[in-house]
Amino acid sequence: MKKKQITNKIRLFLLVVNLSLFSATVAVSSQCVSPDTVEPRAEDVYMLELINRARSNPDAEAERYGIDLNEGVSSESTITNDPKPPLAFNRKLHQAALAHSNDMLENDYFSHYTAADNSSPNDRALLQEYDEYSGENIVINMSTGPLDIDQETTDDHHAMLFIDENYPNRGHRVNMLNPNHVEAGVGIAYGDYVSSRYWPNAVASTTDFGRGESPAYLCGVIYEDKDGDAFYDVGEGLPNVTLTILERGESVYGFNAGAYSFPMMTRGTFTLEAYLCDHDARAVKMVEVGTENVKVDFLLSDFQNDTGELPIIDVPVLPSDDCATLSINQWVLPQTEAEMADSPVQLSTPSALFFKPNDLTISVDMPCYANGVDIYLALYTVNGVLYFVTEGSTQLTTEFLPLIVNTTQRYESTFTANDMLRSLLGVYWLIVPSNSGDASTIDFGGKLQLGYMDITPLW
Repeated sequence: MKKKQITNKIRLFLLVVNLSLFSATVAVSSQCVSPDTVEPRAEDVYMLELINRARSNPDAEAERYGIDLNEGVSSESTITNDPKPPLAFNRKLHQAALAHSNDMLENDYFSHYTAADNSSPNDRALLQEYDEYSGENIVINMSTGPLDIDQETTDDHHAMLFIDENYPNRGHRVNMLNPNHVEAGVGIAYGDYVSSRYWPNAVASTTDFGRGESPAYLCGVIYEDKDGDAFYDVGEGLPNVTLTILERGESVYGFNAGAYSFPMMTRGTFTLEAYLCDHDARAVKMVEVGTENVKVDFLLSDFQNDTGELPIIDVPVLPSDDCATLSINQWVLPQTEAEMADSPVQLSTPSALFFKPNDLTISVDMPCYANGVDIYLALYTVNGVLYFVTEGSTQLTTEFLPLIVNTTQRYESTFTANDMLRSLLGVYWLIVPSNSGDASTIDFGGKLQLGYMDITPLW
């Protein structure tokens, strides 16, 4: 029987003014691993894919969010419904954007201008040796509840910027669909944030646009379409791919998140080969390059090895006894709110809280695992302290202690937290492989949290 959850997530969304102004190739086809140390996250790539989706069909994107394309847009900035060229992902703009997102969270401000020295987006682009800056969008959301850099949060950021509710002239939407932009860099960061109050979970994203360091680009994503939606999703990107113009022998590395940008200095018809290094498989597409960017995506199904067979991406197989698998250094990812009802940790029913507001019952029912795992259970209070629940005891401790260590068996138990509910913000639980490192480094307040839940005391 599923127990009803009690949630009370407080989220604040802010948007401010957008600013809008009007890589050389190398021979790498025999190599696999990019030497670049700064790589975009999958969520950064996904954000640009959402922007390019909007640019490819502006009317359809407006319909997706239930608005007219030019809702709230001034007559001087009317958006045409014709397709806009796709944007290529630029590493320099990515570094400028990511640095700004991090700086806003670290120094608790929200502005296009850096708090420390009032440097502008163009200044930050120039610092990365990019001198074709043409615009910037920023967005932040904060929460006392679960929030992380993930696909759901990225969807939220894109929707907020495109809908642009209550923002004069819908400048973010206009900026996003500006046909003069040629490339962009997205940088998404996570941290805490202090405005009028303390928000323990905050995600900020910056998108910097540019007029292009190259006349045109071949660009796109390289992915395995696991959910069959014909769209790149977080977790689907294929790493270690090189792309080569066969007529010229010029190559670029793909991003590990499964994307690429290939600067094209001349027009013409070219043969573009993608080499999937880890599987010694290739895919080839003919492309026509003119004065605008061309988006060419590669799916796993496009690749073949020397025998003409499709590459096979290894898929973990569950053991015959239906225990869950968890490889070393693999963390169990956060659950969505929709999945919480089926989660292995459940809280008291609303009526129980109402009649006994000072006690909270926590029921734990963990599945078995093929290999040993450590399980942690903690309560998070308004003073920022984690109180850990320990095995065989209803007593709490502030020491970083596991609920159970190196277990492969199904684990069931019930705990009661006494006289804490009025100061309780949420419950954390986390499952990690045994012997996977120093447990005290686990960040319960960050992206490794599992099943964070807000609680509303009813009194």
